[in-house]
Amino acid sequence: MISDKKPVRLAGVAFALTMAMPIAYAMDIEARGVGSATITDDLASVRTSALRQAKRNAVLAALDKVVGAGTSKNPDVQAKLDDLVVQVGEEAFFSPAPSAVDGQYRISITLRMDDKELRTQISDLGLALNTTATRSQPILVMMDEFFTTPTNLRAPLEELTEFRHEEGSSYNDKEASSSSRKAAYAASNNSAYASKEQAAYAVKESAAGRVSAARDTQVVGAARDGYGGEAAVAGRDSGRYDAASASSRQAAGAASRQVAAASSSNVASASSSQQAYARDVSAEDHNNTYFRKLVKYQPQNTGPDKKNYTYNELKGQLNDLDIKVIDNALFKSKYFGNRAITLDQLENGADLAKYTEFARQEATADYLMIGSSVIYDVGVDRNSGQPACTGVASTKTFSTKTGEDIGSATQSEAAIGISSDDCRAKLAGKLAASLGNQVGKRIQDFVKRRTMYGAEYVIRLTGGALTLMNRTAFNQALKNVPGLDKATQRQAGTDKFEVVATYRGTDPLDQAVAMALGSNPMFAGLDSMVDGNIVTLCMNGCAKVKAAR
Repeated sequence: MISDKKPVRLAGVAFALTMAMPIAYAMDIEARGVGSATITDDLASVRTSALRQAKRNAVLAALDKVVGAGTSKNPDVQAKLDDLVVQVGEEAFFSPAPSAVDGQYRISITLRMDDKELRTQISDLGLALNTTATRSQPILVMMDEFFTTPTNLRAPLEELTEFRHEEGSSYNDKEASSSSRKAAYAASNNSAYASKEQAAYAVKESAAGRVSAARDTQVVGAARDGYGGEAAVAGRDSGRYDAASASSRQAAGAASRQVAAASSSNVASASSSQQAYARDVSAEDHNNTYFRKLVKYQPQNTGPDKKNYTYNELKGQLNDLDIKVIDNALFKSKYFGNRAITLDQLENGADLAKYTEFARQEATADYLMIGSSVIYDVGVDRNSGQPACTGVASTKTFSTKTGEDIGSATQSEAAIGISSDDCRAKLAGKLAASLGNQVGKRIQDFVKRRTMYGAEYVIRLTGGALTLMNRTAFNQALKNVPGLDKATQRQAGTDKFEVVATYRGTDPLDQAVAMALGSNPMFAGLDSMVDGNIVTLCMNGCAKVKAAR
């Protein structure tokens, strides 16, 4: 039976161990391990045994997180586990939590360390776990760097203001006046001609009346053709003919009524012509105001700089994570020649798709990483008195085969230096370190998932007229391919049968499928063609399929 003093002594040991552990700090990898040992009189040995086991379990849990599930059961890992625990170091373990239950001393401990550091330790011990898989899928990296000054909206370099005001009117009636006179002249002649017979009759009655009637007829005709109105003209002429006799006025009145009736159609025609033209008269009133304000701010770099510190640092960071990087300089010059092109132009044009295919074929790049780094010179830091700068870097990484995004990220940093160039170099290093660590980890996780669960493939059967028995036999054979899982039929017809599946086998997929179909004479003439993640199997050879492409 355990005495009451032993738990107290164990608690004291645990307290001392807790005080000796370093303070926790944020790192990339965190894993917990638990160890236990039977409580005996040799308490130091009990604690040492349980703590050693807890550290080993914590390291194994970290390996499963970093490399992939099942890594802890790898015989090579088990053989070098104690060496790996030593290389990890005591400073990576903290927060032990001891307890005693049913005669067992139990302790849990936490491991925290940098993801890249753990991978380095694994590699140094000769445990190339997933390294081959990662390095067999290289990345072509493209990045532009801009070194400029930030836009200061409160301090414009130049302001230009322009103001102009125009106001006025115009009217054009020359042709209208000329037409009115022509219409009046035609109406007067027509009226005079129409009144000849009536005027002759009036002459028979009175000579004086004849003169007066004839004059009045002309006046009335003129009044009705549009020169000012009948009332106005009659009033103007009435004073001139007041001396005429009553019989003359009567004769003149009768004659004028007859003449007016005879000439009404001609007067209406003249009036209609005048009104039709009035619609063509041009008139304008304008009140125009023109205003323009131009503000010029501090100039910014309009193109990528020839120096690219971020790019060089980023490549180094990715290499430290066992990621194979292909430098873009050689392949960019082979594809574009002497034509200068920026990533902005490449992304927003038709060249990106063509260059991605070029990178896959010529550079054998499985992934393409494109990005940009913008570093701003912000002047002198008020606290240190040294040049200061800030910056933002962003990248996106996608598969050249499928276009699948595997590791995009954006990071911002700040730095100071003894000069603007020194500040820029330091900032580029900080941007590349944070960006490379984040993107590199995502790429490694992508490779880990593909290793654990397999990669997705599209498997197509073509050639001739595919019968139902052909398709059925092919589908059944896929179920016997080692490492091929989750086969799902996507389309089926007389000319094509297509299946989507995940594959994590070691043999090339087309060869693995051919082995599964080898015993079936129906597929004796089977051929294959592989393009990225698309595997095409041809019943009667792939020559026609290749020619069609």
